[in-house]
Amino acid sequence: MAHEPVHSSDLLSPQEVAEALGVKVQTVHAWKFRKLMPPPNMIISGCPMWRRQAIAVWAAQTRRLSPTSSLWQEARFIPVAS
Repeated sequence: MAHEPVHSSDLLSPQEVAEALGVKVQTVHAWKFRKLMPPPNMIISGCPMWRRQAIAVWAAQTRRLSPTSSLWQEARFIPVAS
């Protein structure tokens, strides 16, 4: 199975996830610890990193994504479960 190259602009740190979703970084760490969000796509120097699209999909499906989020454009065509 071939892997697509990952560009640093495609990855989000916990701080960037928090900023995109309008929550505190501690909330992101709690979600990760409680397995309420997808596992990180990779760990870089001990820091969990997620693909932007993975967070956009998860946030849209769990209704954590607001139209003012920087991820809204990426997730706007993702169907949200009722």
